[in-house]
Amino acid sequence: MPRRTSPCPRREDGSAATGRPSVCIDAGPGRGLEEQAGRWRRSASPPAVEAVEAPPRDRYEREGIDLSRSTLADRVGACTVALRPLHDPIADHAMAAERLQGDDTPVPVLARGRCATARAWVYVRDDRPFGGTDPPAVLFRYSRDRYGVHPVEHLKSFAGILQADIYAGYNPLYEAGRSPGPVTEAACWAHSRRK
Repeated sequence: MPRRTSPCPRREDGSAATGRPSVCIDAGPGRGLEEQAGRWRRSASPPAVEAVEAPPRDRYEREGIDLSRSTLADRVGACTVALRPLHDPIADHAMAAERLQGDDTPVPVLARGRCATARAWVYVRDDRPFGGTDPPAVLFRYSRDRYGVHPVEHLKSFAGILQADIYAGYNPLYEAGRSPGPVTEAACWAHSRRK
């Protein structure tokens, strides 16, 4: 029988030279649950309101493991905390751009017994068409509604050119006395053509 090779480096005595792989969250069912909960959260979309009880809960239920909705929500929340060190530098890089493209799109959200509409806000930095050498970045934000306070909060550290639709929620950004500086409006031609 051929001997299996291990990807782990071995000591002279044959034991693995590396310790246990690190996990994102130390307590609870472990990394597999976090990955599945995150995958499930991204893929769940109406009209399948029944999907609130869908994977990964039923997968674990078949194996005799009782997971509550709050446990899954806690795991997803813990993943967001663990990913924060990656998110913040990307957000800083995006907000340091001379120009951003901004847009929002409706996102169906599973609420108990019904479907609600939230918003995904997207801010894109890509200076390559203008001769820039900085890497592009995309920053996603989420809100439960489309109130104008959200883009104002998201872009509070941005000063430059914003290409966006003519949504009135962006108007406070275009005021001359705004700190850290005014945002110059670059209206979207596709939206202006509709009016």
